[in-house]
Amino acid sequence: METKRLIETENSIQEFTVQFYGGTVMIEQNQLPLGQISCELLDHPVEELLALHDEAVRLFSIVRDSLFARDKEKSPALAAAVQRQLNRALKHVYPLPLFSLLNIDRDTYGTMLEELCRSAPEEFQKAATQGTPENEALNSFFEKLFRLPDELLCFQSYVSTMLDFYFEPLRRRNAEHYAVGVYRFFSDAAAQEALRAALPPYPTFEFLQSRPAMTEYVTMPDPVHPEKYILAERVVFSSLADFLHMDLFRGLMHGNVPRRCHNCRKFFLLQNGYDVRYCTRITPGETKRTCRQVGAHNKQADRDSKTLVQIEYENTYNRLKKRKARGKISTDEWNALVARAQEIREQAQRGFLSDFEMKKAFDKI
Repeated sequence: METKRLIETENSIQEFTVQFYGGTVMIEQNQLPLGQISCELLDHPVEELLALHDEAVRLFSIVRDSLFARDKEKSPALAAAVQRQLNRALKHVYPLPLFSLLNIDRDTYGTMLEELCRSAPEEFQKAATQGTPENEALNSFFEKLFRLPDELLCFQSYVSTMLDFYFEPLRRRNAEHYAVGVYRFFSDAAAQEALRAALPPYPTFEFLQSRPAMTEYVTMPDPVHPEKYILAERVVFSSLADFLHMDLFRGLMHGNVPRRCHNCRKFFLLQNGYDVRYCTRITPGETKRTCRQVGAHNKQADRDSKTLVQIEYENTYNRLKKRKARGKISTDEWNALVARAQEIREQAQRGFLSDFEMKKAFDKI
């Protein structure tokens, strides 16, 4: 079977492309469960976002007062000064969730203003002159950097509040109940006003229920079974905040949600239908035991509940048992597959597999 080749894209800070299929998002060569990037952003250090904010403010000042000022000479020295400040800001951008997975041409970003000034001085003058198309393109790039830290700080504030106060009391962990949590959050006018008041005046990003994106549908090899083909949704984003919005809400629709660990208080991705309260990170103050292992011994917190690993193992075991009873696998095959399931269970219990990796491994048996 032949398929139409995907349009080649070059991912950048200004624009990047991801593909959605089922409960996963594909970012270049990386396949992640829906909601994972949002979960990582919620845990991204606030200090790093504030540092990016400070560097962006300094960049804004030098661009406004010097680079784009009509009475300032557009010299190589000025290009070098703006480039240095841009690089200081980009140092905090590259490690951000999602951006860290993109193959961004950092060398070009690291020298673009100085190189343009040196190799094409007339084009540099146009880029620095307000009202030209070149200036509009450069200004759009700077504006996205200026908005980025405020967008991400706003996302952290709104979403962590929604998850902690509107999702945590839910009786069940599935898409239907998450819809109730979302409705209650957006319907609480007092909470919305309090969140807006806690943010800087006139925030550049407000947590709304709609965000722009460009979408097309493409045929591509199945990431798990390359001999098969799937129809995927290919989406082009012009901001990280737009992606986070879709990643979070698509995750909720599939039953995936970031949840704050009841032990270390960091977020982890909770899979559909499971009421797991602890993550698989090494618990604070220990060197081997994970929060989930510590939590499993807390009978008051987790009494009468099975762990996610136990549930997945039992489901797999019962599925194999039915296949053996129907004569679809031999006794030797049954023994080998059960042994493999036990191996996956042990790896997951020891914290060597994430929930997503564990589920994929069980599904392949």
